[in-house]
Amino acid sequence: MDETRALRSNIFDRLENIINRLPEPFTLLIVLAALTALLSLPLAGVSLSFSTVDPATGQEVAKTVAIENILTAPYFANLLVEFPKLLVGFPPIALTLVVMMGISVAEHSGFLSSVIRGLMRRVPKFAVISVVSFLAINGDVFGDAAMFVLMPLAATLFFQMGLNPWLGIILVFVGNTAGFSASLVINQTDTVLSGITASVLPPEVAEAANISPIMNWYFNAFSALTATAAMVLVTYFLVPSKLAPNKVGELEIAPEIVEETPSEHGNEGRGLIAAGIFTVLYLAAILAMLLPEGGALRGEGGQIVPKSPFMGGIVVLISLYFALSGIVFGWFTGRMKSLGQAADWMKNGISSMSFFLVVSAAAVVFLKFFNDSHIGEYIGSYGVVMLQGIQASPGVAIFLFLLLVSVSNLFIISGSVLWVMYAPIFVPLMLALGYTPAATQMIYRIGDAPLNAVCPVNPFLILVIGLLNKWRPKGTEPVKVGTPLVLAMPYALAILGVLVIQLVFWVLWDLPPGPGATLMVR
Repeated sequence: MDETRALRSNIFDRLENIINRLPEPFTLLIVLAALTALLSLPLAGVSLSFSTVDPATGQEVAKTVAIENILTAPYFANLLVEFPKLLVGFPPIALTLVVMMGISVAEHSGFLSSVIRGLMRRVPKFAVISVVSFLAINGDVFGDAAMFVLMPLAATLFFQMGLNPWLGIILVFVGNTAGFSASLVINQTDTVLSGITASVLPPEVAEAANISPIMNWYFNAFSALTATAAMVLVTYFLVPSKLAPNKVGELEIAPEIVEETPSEHGNEGRGLIAAGIFTVLYLAAILAMLLPEGGALRGEGGQIVPKSPFMGGIVVLISLYFALSGIVFGWFTGRMKSLGQAADWMKNGISSMSFFLVVSAAAVVFLKFFNDSHIGEYIGSYGVVMLQGIQASPGVAIFLFLLLVSVSNLFIISGSVLWVMYAPIFVPLMLALGYTPAATQMIYRIGDAPLNAVCPVNPFLILVIGLLNKWRPKGTEPVKVGTPLVLAMPYALAILGVLVIQLVFWVLWDLPPGPGATLMVR
Protein backbone atom coordinates (compact mmCIF):
# COMPACT_ATOMS: atom_id res chain seq x y z
CA MET A 1 0.00 0.00 0.00
CA ASP A 2 2.82 2.37 0.95
CA GLU A 3 4.67 1.51 -2.28
CA THR A 4 1.54 2.26 -4.33
CA ARG A 5 1.05 5.57 -2.55
CA ALA A 6 4.71 6.49 -3.05
CA LEU A 7 4.50 5.65 -6.76
CA ARG A 8 1.34 7.74 -7.13
CA SER A 9 2.92 10.69 -5.33
CA ASN A 10 5.98 10.40 -7.58
CA ILE A 11 3.77 10.51 -10.68
CA PHE A 12 1.92 13.60 -9.42
CA ASP A 13 5.21 15.30 -8.49
CA ARG A 14 6.68 14.63 -11.95
CA LEU A 15 3.55 15.93 -13.68
CA GLU A 16 3.52 19.01 -11.46
CA ASN A 17 7.16 19.73 -12.26
CA ILE A 18 6.44 19.48 -15.99
CA ILE A 19 3.47 21.85 -15.84
CA ASN A 20 5.33 24.22 -13.53
CA ARG A 21 7.85 24.78 -16.31
CA LEU A 22 5.18 26.95 -17.83
CA PRO A 23 5.63 30.63 -17.03
CA GLU A 24 3.85 32.03 -13.97
CA PRO A 25 0.22 33.10 -14.66
CA PHE A 26 0.86 36.74 -15.62
CA THR A 27 3.56 35.83 -18.15
CA LEU A 28 1.61 32.83 -19.43
CA LEU A 29 -1.48 34.91 -20.16
CA ILE A 30 0.56 37.64 -21.85
CA VAL A 31 2.30 35.02 -24.02
CA LEU A 32 -1.05 33.44 -24.94
CA ALA A 33 -2.47 36.86 -25.80
CA ALA A 34 0.54 37.63 -28.01
CA LEU A 35 0.31 34.26 -29.78
CA THR A 36 -3.40 34.80 -30.37
CA ALA A 37 -2.78 38.19 -31.93
CA LEU A 38 0.10 36.89 -34.07
CA LEU A 39 -1.86 33.86 -35.29
CA SER A 40 -4.84 36.00 -36.23
CA LEU A 41 -2.79 37.64 -39.01
CA PRO A 42 -1.88 34.57 -41.14
CA LEU A 43 -5.17 32.83 -40.26
CA ALA A 44 -7.34 35.83 -41.10
CA GLY A 45 -10.07 34.81 -43.51
CA VAL A 46 -9.86 31.09 -42.67
CA SER A 47 -13.48 30.03 -42.30
CA LEU A 48 -15.88 27.14 -41.84
CA SER A 49 -19.34 26.90 -43.35
CA PHE A 50 -21.99 24.53 -42.09
CA SER A 51 -25.74 24.31 -41.63
CA THR A 52 -27.49 25.19 -38.40
CA VAL A 53 -30.92 26.22 -37.15
CA ASP A 54 -31.95 29.85 -36.98
CA PRO A 55 -33.24 30.38 -33.41
CA ALA A 56 -35.73 32.98 -34.58
CA THR A 57 -37.39 31.00 -37.39
CA GLY A 58 -36.47 27.38 -36.68
CA GLN A 59 -35.37 27.05 -40.30
CA GLU A 60 -32.09 25.49 -41.43
CA VAL A 61 -29.63 28.16 -42.51
CA ALA A 62 -25.99 28.32 -43.54
CA LYS A 63 -23.51 29.66 -40.99
CA THR A 64 -19.92 30.74 -41.47
CA VAL A 65 -17.30 31.21 -38.76
CA ALA A 66 -14.26 33.18 -39.87
CA ILE A 67 -11.09 34.15 -38.04
CA GLU A 68 -10.46 37.89 -37.97
CA ASN A 69 -7.13 39.71 -37.90
CA ILE A 70 -6.74 41.75 -34.72
CA LEU A 71 -3.11 42.66 -35.36
CA THR A 72 -3.97 46.10 -36.66
CA ALA A 73 -3.21 49.62 -35.51
CA PRO A 74 -6.88 50.68 -35.18
CA TYR A 75 -7.65 47.61 -33.04
CA PHE A 76 -4.85 48.34 -30.57
CA ALA A 77 -5.66 52.06 -30.55
CA ASN A 78 -9.20 51.17 -29.54
CA LEU A 79 -7.84 48.75 -26.90
CA LEU A 80 -5.91 51.61 -25.27
CA VAL A 81 -9.16 53.48 -24.79
CA GLU A 82 -11.25 50.49 -23.70
CA PHE A 83 -8.74 48.75 -21.42
CA PRO A 84 -9.56 50.64 -18.17
CA LYS A 85 -13.27 49.86 -18.62
CA LEU A 86 -12.52 46.23 -19.50
CA LEU A 87 -10.34 45.81 -16.40
CA VAL A 88 -12.79 47.45 -14.01
CA GLY A 89 -15.65 45.50 -15.60
CA PHE A 90 -13.88 42.12 -15.33
CA PRO A 91 -16.38 40.20 -13.12
CA PRO A 92 -13.84 38.29 -10.96
CA ILE A 93 -12.21 41.58 -9.90
CA ALA A 94 -15.41 43.14 -8.64
CA LEU A 95 -16.49 39.94 -6.89
CA THR A 96 -13.09 39.46 -5.27
CA LEU A 97 -12.93 42.98 -3.88
CA VAL A 98 -16.46 42.87 -2.50
CA VAL A 99 -16.13 39.43 -0.92
CA MET A 100 -12.65 39.92 0.54
CA MET A 101 -13.69 43.13 2.32
CA GLY A 102 -16.50 41.30 4.11
CA ILE A 103 -14.52 38.13 4.82
CA SER A 104 -11.59 40.15 6.19
CA VAL A 105 -13.76 41.87 8.80
CA ALA A 106 -15.22 38.53 9.89
CA GLU A 107 -11.73 36.98 10.04
CA HIS A 108 -9.87 39.77 11.85
CA SER A 109 -12.66 40.31 14.38
CA GLY A 110 -12.36 36.66 15.42
CA PHE A 111 -15.91 35.82 14.31
CA LEU A 112 -14.85 33.13 11.85
CA SER A 113 -12.41 31.59 14.33
CA SER A 114 -15.11 31.42 16.99
CA VAL A 115 -17.64 29.81 14.67
CA ILE A 116 -15.01 27.37 13.43
CA ARG A 117 -14.01 26.39 16.97
CA GLY A 118 -17.67 25.64 17.63
CA LEU A 119 -17.75 23.39 14.58
CA MET A 120 -14.55 21.69 15.70
CA ARG A 121 -16.24 20.40 18.81
CA ARG A 122 -19.17 18.87 16.94
CA VAL A 123 -18.25 17.84 13.39
CA PRO A 124 -15.92 14.87 12.70
CA LYS A 125 -13.21 15.31 10.09
CA PHE A 126 -14.80 12.90 7.60
CA ALA A 127 -18.07 14.82 7.77
CA VAL A 128 -16.29 18.13 7.19
CA ILE A 129 -14.66 16.85 4.00
CA SER A 130 -18.00 15.50 2.77
CA VAL A 131 -19.96 18.62 3.70
CA VAL A 132 -17.48 21.05 2.10
CA SER A 133 -17.43 18.96 -1.09
CA PHE A 134 -21.22 18.82 -1.18
CA LEU A 135 -21.64 22.55 -0.59
CA ALA A 136 -19.10 23.37 -3.30
CA ILE A 137 -20.83 21.10 -5.81
CA ASN A 138 -24.17 22.75 -5.07
CA GLY A 139 -22.63 26.23 -4.95
CA ASP A 140 -23.95 27.28 -8.35
CA VAL A 141 -27.20 28.29 -6.68
CA PHE A 142 -25.23 31.29 -5.36
CA GLY A 143 -23.37 31.91 -8.62
CA ASP A 144 -19.69 32.89 -8.38
CA ALA A 145 -20.18 33.83 -4.73
CA ALA A 146 -19.79 30.17 -3.77
CA MET A 147 -16.22 30.13 -5.04
CA PHE A 148 -15.16 33.39 -3.43
CA VAL A 149 -16.86 32.78 -0.09
CA LEU A 150 -16.39 29.05 0.43
CA MET A 151 -12.75 28.79 -0.61
CA PRO A 152 -11.16 31.02 2.09
CA LEU A 153 -13.65 29.72 4.65
CA ALA A 154 -12.78 26.10 3.86
CA ALA A 155 -9.05 26.81 4.20
CA THR A 156 -9.54 28.38 7.62
CA LEU A 157 -11.94 25.65 8.73
CA PHE A 158 -9.61 22.84 7.73
CA PHE A 159 -6.61 24.47 9.41
CA GLN A 160 -8.50 24.97 12.65
CA MET A 161 -9.57 21.31 12.63
CA GLY A 162 -6.05 20.04 12.06
CA LEU A 163 -6.70 19.27 8.40
CA ASN A 164 -4.70 20.42 5.38
CA PRO A 165 -5.93 23.92 4.36
CA TRP A 166 -4.82 23.23 0.77
CA LEU A 167 -7.30 20.36 0.72
CA GLY A 168 -10.16 22.71 1.63
CA ILE A 169 -9.17 25.14 -1.14
CA ILE A 170 -8.94 22.44 -3.81
CA LEU A 171 -12.20 20.75 -2.72
CA VAL A 172 -14.11 24.01 -3.16
CA PHE A 173 -12.38 24.85 -6.44
CA VAL A 174 -13.02 21.41 -7.93
CA GLY A 175 -16.53 21.05 -6.54
CA ASN A 176 -17.64 24.41 -7.89
CA THR A 177 -16.00 23.95 -11.32
CA ALA A 178 -15.80 20.23 -12.10
CA GLY A 179 -19.12 19.67 -10.33
CA PHE A 180 -20.78 22.62 -12.05
CA SER A 181 -23.45 20.43 -13.71
CA ALA A 182 -24.59 18.81 -10.45
CA SER A 183 -27.01 20.38 -8.00
CA LEU A 184 -29.88 19.41 -5.72
CA VAL A 185 -31.50 22.80 -6.30
CA ILE A 186 -32.70 24.34 -9.54
CA ASN A 187 -30.36 27.25 -10.15
CA GLN A 188 -29.52 30.02 -12.58
CA THR A 189 -27.56 27.72 -14.90
CA ASP A 190 -30.62 25.51 -15.40
CA THR A 191 -32.67 28.52 -16.43
CA VAL A 192 -30.06 30.00 -18.76
CA LEU A 193 -29.23 26.74 -20.55
CA SER A 194 -32.86 25.68 -20.98
CA GLY A 195 -33.64 29.10 -22.41
CA ILE A 196 -30.88 28.67 -24.99
CA THR A 197 -32.13 25.14 -25.77
CA ALA A 198 -35.66 26.39 -26.38
CA SER A 199 -34.45 29.25 -28.56
CA VAL A 200 -32.88 26.97 -31.18
CA LEU A 201 -36.15 25.18 -31.96
CA PRO A 202 -39.47 26.34 -33.44
CA PRO A 203 -41.89 27.36 -30.64
CA GLU A 204 -44.24 24.44 -31.25
CA VAL A 205 -41.38 21.94 -31.13
CA ALA A 206 -39.97 23.47 -27.94
CA GLU A 207 -43.40 23.37 -26.30
CA ALA A 208 -43.96 19.74 -27.31
CA ALA A 209 -40.54 18.81 -25.89
CA ASN A 210 -41.44 20.26 -22.45
CA ILE A 211 -38.27 22.35 -22.35
CA SER A 212 -37.96 23.95 -18.93
CA PRO A 213 -35.36 24.68 -16.22
CA ILE A 214 -36.33 21.46 -14.40
CA MET A 215 -35.92 19.06 -17.35
CA ASN A 216 -32.49 17.84 -16.11
CA TRP A 217 -33.25 18.02 -12.39
CA TYR A 218 -33.41 14.26 -11.66
CA PHE A 219 -30.03 13.63 -13.26
CA ASN A 220 -28.39 16.72 -11.77
CA ALA A 221 -29.68 16.04 -8.26
CA PHE A 222 -28.37 12.46 -8.34
CA SER A 223 -25.10 13.80 -9.77
CA ALA A 224 -24.66 15.98 -6.67
CA LEU A 225 -24.52 12.82 -4.57
CA THR A 226 -22.31 10.75 -6.88
CA ALA A 227 -19.87 13.63 -7.48
CA THR A 228 -19.59 14.21 -3.73
CA ALA A 229 -18.89 10.51 -3.20
CA ALA A 230 -16.22 10.62 -5.92
CA MET A 231 -14.47 13.58 -4.24
CA VAL A 232 -14.48 11.87 -0.83
CA LEU A 233 -13.08 8.65 -2.29
CA VAL A 234 -10.32 10.51 -4.13
CA THR A 235 -9.45 12.38 -0.92
CA TYR A 236 -8.84 9.16 0.96
CA PHE A 237 -7.44 6.88 -1.75
CA LEU A 238 -6.04 8.83 -4.72
CA VAL A 239 -5.15 12.25 -3.36
CA PRO A 240 -1.67 13.68 -4.11
CA SER A 241 0.61 13.81 -1.08
CA LYS A 242 0.42 17.61 -0.90
CA LEU A 243 -3.30 17.31 -0.14
CA ALA A 244 -3.02 14.53 2.43
CA PRO A 245 -5.89 15.35 4.85
CA ASN A 246 -3.78 15.21 8.01
CA LYS A 247 -0.75 17.00 6.59
CA VAL A 248 -0.62 20.37 8.31
CA GLY A 249 2.77 22.11 8.27
CA GLU A 250 3.94 25.40 9.71
CA LEU A 251 2.33 28.00 7.48
CA GLU A 252 3.85 31.05 5.85
CA ILE A 253 0.84 33.16 6.89
CA ALA A 254 -1.21 32.05 9.88
CA PRO A 255 -4.70 33.50 10.46
CA GLU A 256 -5.40 35.63 13.50
CA ILE A 257 -6.80 33.41 16.25
CA VAL A 258 -8.37 34.66 19.45
CA GLU A 259 -6.73 33.10 22.52
CA GLU A 260 -9.27 31.34 24.72
CA THR A 261 -8.54 32.74 28.16
CA PRO A 262 -11.36 32.44 30.71
CA SER A 263 -12.33 36.12 30.48
CA GLU A 264 -12.20 36.18 26.70
CA HIS A 265 -14.24 32.99 26.55
CA GLY A 266 -17.11 34.85 28.18
CA ASN A 267 -16.70 37.78 25.79
CA GLU A 268 -16.66 35.36 22.88
CA GLY A 269 -19.92 33.83 24.05
CA ARG A 270 -21.59 37.26 24.17
CA GLY A 271 -20.23 38.01 20.72
CA LEU A 272 -21.59 34.77 19.25
CA ILE A 273 -25.01 35.37 20.82
CA ALA A 274 -25.09 38.92 19.41
CA ALA A 275 -23.95 37.70 15.99
CA GLY A 276 -26.58 34.95 16.11
CA ILE A 277 -29.34 37.45 16.84
CA PHE A 278 -28.08 39.65 14.03
CA THR A 279 -28.07 36.64 11.67
CA VAL A 280 -31.74 35.95 12.41
CA LEU A 281 -32.66 39.62 11.87
CA TYR A 282 -30.60 39.81 8.67
CA LEU A 283 -32.24 36.71 7.18
CA ALA A 284 -35.68 37.96 8.24
CA ALA A 285 -35.06 41.28 6.48
CA ILE A 286 -34.00 39.50 3.28
CA LEU A 287 -37.01 37.16 3.36
CA ALA A 288 -39.33 40.13 3.97
CA MET A 289 -38.08 41.65 0.72
CA LEU A 290 -38.02 38.34 -1.17
CA LEU A 291 -41.08 36.27 -0.27
CA PRO A 292 -43.94 38.76 -0.91
CA GLU A 293 -45.14 38.86 -4.52
CA GLY A 294 -44.08 42.49 -4.92
CA GLY A 295 -40.93 42.20 -2.80
CA ALA A 296 -38.09 44.62 -3.44
CA LEU A 297 -35.65 41.78 -4.14
CA ARG A 298 -37.84 40.21 -6.81
CA GLY A 299 -37.37 40.91 -10.48
CA GLU A 300 -39.70 41.83 -13.30
CA GLY A 301 -43.01 40.00 -13.04
CA GLY A 302 -42.16 38.85 -9.52
CA GLN A 303 -39.48 36.39 -10.66
CA ILE A 304 -36.49 35.45 -8.55
CA VAL A 305 -34.55 33.25 -11.02
CA PRO A 306 -32.78 33.99 -13.30
CA LYS A 307 -32.88 37.78 -13.03
CA SER A 308 -33.76 39.68 -9.89
CA PRO A 309 -32.06 42.05 -7.43
CA PHE A 310 -31.66 39.04 -5.13
CA MET A 311 -29.75 36.90 -7.66
CA GLY A 312 -27.80 39.87 -9.00
CA GLY A 313 -26.85 41.06 -5.52
CA ILE A 314 -26.20 37.72 -3.82
CA VAL A 315 -22.44 38.42 -3.65
CA VAL A 316 -23.01 41.78 -1.95
CA LEU A 317 -25.58 40.29 0.44
CA ILE A 318 -23.17 37.56 1.52
CA SER A 319 -20.21 39.91 1.88
CA LEU A 320 -22.35 42.42 3.77
CA TYR A 321 -23.46 39.68 6.15
CA PHE A 322 -19.88 38.71 7.00
CA ALA A 323 -18.81 42.33 7.43
CA LEU A 324 -21.74 43.24 9.69
CA SER A 325 -21.51 39.98 11.65
CA GLY A 326 -17.81 40.64 12.19
CA ILE A 327 -18.56 44.18 13.38
CA VAL A 328 -21.27 42.98 15.78
CA PHE A 329 -19.04 40.20 17.10
CA GLY A 330 -16.03 42.50 17.42
CA TRP A 331 -18.03 45.17 19.23
CA PHE A 332 -19.53 42.81 21.82
CA THR A 333 -16.21 41.05 22.45
CA GLY A 334 -14.31 44.32 22.74
CA ARG A 335 -11.95 43.54 19.87
CA MET A 336 -13.29 46.43 17.78
CA LYS A 337 -13.16 49.92 19.27
CA SER A 338 -14.35 51.92 16.24
CA LEU A 339 -15.59 51.54 12.68
CA GLY A 340 -12.21 52.81 11.53
CA GLN A 341 -10.76 49.53 12.75
CA ALA A 342 -13.17 47.65 10.48
CA ALA A 343 -11.93 49.79 7.57
CA ASP A 344 -8.35 48.74 8.36
CA TRP A 345 -9.41 45.09 8.31
CA MET A 346 -11.04 45.60 4.90
CA LYS A 347 -7.85 47.22 3.63
CA ASN A 348 -5.83 44.19 4.73
CA GLY A 349 -8.22 41.91 2.86
CA ILE A 350 -7.82 43.86 -0.37
CA SER A 351 -4.03 44.08 -0.11
CA SER A 352 -3.79 40.29 0.28
CA MET A 353 -5.34 39.92 -3.20
CA SER A 354 -2.97 42.32 -5.00
CA PHE A 355 -1.41 39.45 -6.98
CA PHE A 356 -4.85 38.43 -8.22
CA LEU A 357 -5.57 41.99 -9.41
CA VAL A 358 -2.31 42.21 -11.35
CA VAL A 359 -2.80 38.85 -13.10
CA SER A 360 -6.39 39.80 -13.94
CA ALA A 361 -5.05 42.60 -16.15
CA ALA A 362 -3.29 40.00 -18.31
CA ALA A 363 -6.39 37.78 -18.28
CA VAL A 364 -8.54 40.62 -19.62
CA VAL A 365 -6.19 41.14 -22.56
CA PHE A 366 -6.01 37.44 -23.43
CA LEU A 367 -9.78 36.89 -23.27
CA LYS A 368 -10.46 39.93 -25.43
CA PHE A 369 -7.97 38.81 -28.09
CA PHE A 370 -9.31 35.24 -28.05
CA ASN A 371 -12.93 36.37 -28.41
CA ASP A 372 -12.39 39.13 -30.96
CA SER A 373 -10.26 36.95 -33.23
CA HIS A 374 -12.90 34.16 -33.17
CA ILE A 375 -10.12 31.58 -32.91
CA GLY A 376 -11.89 29.82 -30.03
CA GLU A 377 -15.19 29.74 -31.90
CA TYR A 378 -13.40 28.36 -34.96
CA ILE A 379 -11.82 25.52 -32.95
CA GLY A 380 -15.22 24.53 -31.56
CA SER A 381 -16.94 24.77 -34.91
CA TYR A 382 -14.28 22.60 -36.53
CA GLY A 383 -15.17 19.80 -34.14
CA VAL A 384 -18.85 20.22 -34.96
CA VAL A 385 -18.19 19.94 -38.69
CA MET A 386 -16.15 16.77 -38.17
CA LEU A 387 -18.97 15.18 -36.17
CA GLN A 388 -21.53 16.08 -38.82
CA GLY A 389 -19.30 14.75 -41.58
CA ILE A 390 -18.93 11.19 -40.24
CA GLN A 391 -22.73 10.81 -39.80
CA ALA A 392 -22.21 9.18 -36.44
CA SER A 393 -24.63 6.67 -34.89
CA PRO A 394 -26.45 7.76 -31.69
CA GLY A 395 -23.99 6.01 -29.36
CA VAL A 396 -20.93 7.30 -31.19
CA ALA A 397 -22.49 10.75 -31.44
CA ILE A 398 -22.94 10.87 -27.65
CA PHE A 399 -19.33 9.85 -27.04
CA LEU A 400 -17.91 12.30 -29.59
CA PHE A 401 -20.20 15.06 -28.35
CA LEU A 402 -18.94 14.52 -24.79
CA LEU A 403 -15.35 14.48 -26.03
CA LEU A 404 -15.82 17.64 -28.09
CA VAL A 405 -17.40 19.57 -25.23
CA SER A 406 -14.77 18.41 -22.73
CA VAL A 407 -11.88 19.41 -24.99
CA SER A 408 -13.57 22.70 -25.83
CA ASN A 409 -13.46 23.60 -22.13
CA LEU A 410 -9.71 24.01 -22.50
CA PHE A 411 -10.42 26.96 -24.80
CA ILE A 412 -13.86 28.31 -23.88
CA ILE A 413 -14.48 28.30 -20.12
CA SER A 414 -18.00 29.78 -20.07
CA GLY A 415 -20.68 27.09 -20.13
CA SER A 416 -23.40 29.40 -21.47
CA VAL A 417 -21.17 30.77 -24.25
CA LEU A 418 -20.26 27.25 -25.32
CA TRP A 419 -23.90 26.17 -25.33
CA VAL A 420 -24.88 29.20 -27.41
CA MET A 421 -22.40 27.96 -29.99
CA TYR A 422 -23.24 24.24 -29.84
CA ALA A 423 -26.99 24.18 -29.13
CA PRO A 424 -28.08 25.28 -32.64
CA ILE A 425 -26.02 22.37 -34.04
CA PHE A 426 -26.48 19.55 -31.61
CA VAL A 427 -30.06 19.98 -30.42
CA PRO A 428 -31.51 19.46 -33.94
CA LEU A 429 -28.80 16.88 -34.77
CA MET A 430 -29.49 14.71 -31.72
CA LEU A 431 -33.22 15.20 -32.21
CA ALA A 432 -32.85 13.66 -35.65
CA LEU A 433 -31.05 10.72 -34.00
CA GLY A 434 -33.96 10.22 -31.59
CA TYR A 435 -32.69 12.06 -28.50
CA THR A 436 -34.84 14.77 -26.93
CA PRO A 437 -33.53 18.31 -26.28
CA ALA A 438 -33.52 17.45 -22.55
CA ALA A 439 -31.21 14.50 -23.22
CA THR A 440 -28.89 16.59 -25.42
CA GLN A 441 -28.62 19.32 -22.80
CA MET A 442 -27.97 16.69 -20.11
CA ILE A 443 -25.15 15.15 -22.17
CA TYR A 444 -23.70 18.60 -22.80
CA ARG A 445 -23.63 19.42 -19.09
CA ILE A 446 -21.75 16.20 -18.31
CA GLY A 447 -18.99 17.14 -20.75
CA ASP A 448 -19.07 20.83 -19.91
CA ALA A 449 -18.06 20.78 -16.25
CA PRO A 450 -15.31 18.36 -15.13
CA LEU A 451 -12.33 19.59 -17.15
CA ASN A 452 -13.01 23.19 -16.14
CA ALA A 453 -10.92 22.39 -13.08
CA VAL A 454 -7.82 21.61 -15.17
CA CYS A 455 -8.21 24.40 -17.70
CA PRO A 456 -5.05 26.59 -17.61
CA VAL A 457 -7.05 29.70 -18.57
CA ASN A 458 -9.74 29.28 -15.91
CA PRO A 459 -10.07 32.80 -14.42
CA PHE A 460 -10.63 31.37 -10.92
CA LEU A 461 -7.20 29.72 -11.10
CA ILE A 462 -5.68 33.07 -10.19
CA LEU A 463 -7.61 33.13 -6.92
CA VAL A 464 -6.68 29.50 -6.17
CA ILE A 465 -2.96 30.21 -6.65
CA GLY A 466 -3.21 33.25 -4.38
CA LEU A 467 -4.87 31.27 -1.59
CA LEU A 468 -2.48 28.32 -1.93
CA ASN A 469 0.41 30.76 -1.57
CA LYS A 470 -1.21 32.31 1.48
CA TRP A 471 -1.36 28.89 3.14
CA ARG A 472 1.88 27.36 1.84
CA PRO A 473 4.36 25.87 4.32
CA LYS A 474 7.40 27.91 5.26
CA GLY A 475 10.50 27.36 3.20
CA THR A 476 8.62 26.11 0.13
CA GLU A 477 8.70 27.78 -3.28
CA PRO A 478 5.77 29.97 -4.38
CA VAL A 479 2.91 28.08 -6.00
CA LYS A 480 2.82 28.14 -9.79
CA VAL A 481 0.10 27.28 -12.26
CA GLY A 482 0.99 23.58 -12.43
CA THR A 483 0.31 22.91 -8.75
CA PRO A 484 -3.48 23.55 -8.61
CA LEU A 485 -4.00 21.89 -12.00
CA VAL A 486 -2.27 18.70 -10.89
CA LEU A 487 -3.96 18.71 -7.48
CA ALA A 488 -7.36 19.11 -9.14
CA MET A 489 -6.74 16.51 -11.85
CA PRO A 490 -7.66 13.30 -9.96
CA TYR A 491 -10.86 14.92 -8.69
CA ALA A 492 -11.84 16.21 -12.15
CA LEU A 493 -11.25 12.84 -13.81
CA ALA A 494 -13.13 11.01 -11.04
CA ILE A 495 -16.15 13.29 -11.38
CA LEU A 496 -16.11 12.91 -15.18
CA GLY A 497 -15.90 9.14 -14.77
CA VAL A 498 -18.83 8.82 -12.36
CA LEU A 499 -21.01 11.14 -14.48
CA VAL A 500 -20.29 9.10 -17.62
CA ILE A 501 -21.11 5.87 -15.76
CA GLN A 502 -24.27 7.51 -14.48
CA LEU A 503 -25.17 8.52 -18.06
CA VAL A 504 -24.74 4.91 -19.25
CA PHE A 505 -26.97 3.77 -16.40
CA TRP A 506 -29.58 6.41 -17.30
CA VAL A 507 -29.58 5.43 -20.99
CA LEU A 508 -29.70 1.66 -20.39
CA TRP A 509 -32.65 1.99 -18.03
CA ASP A 510 -34.26 4.82 -20.08
CA LEU A 511 -34.69 6.96 -16.97
CA PRO A 512 -36.22 10.44 -17.28
CA PRO A 513 -33.65 13.26 -16.97
CA GLY A 514 -36.19 15.45 -15.20
CA PRO A 515 -39.91 16.05 -14.51
CA GLY A 516 -41.93 15.75 -17.70
CA ALA A 517 -38.87 14.90 -19.77
CA THR A 518 -37.67 11.75 -21.54
CA LEU A 519 -34.38 10.66 -23.08
CA MET A 520 -35.78 9.40 -26.36
CA VAL A 521 -38.43 10.88 -28.59
CA ARG A 522 -41.68 9.00 -27.99
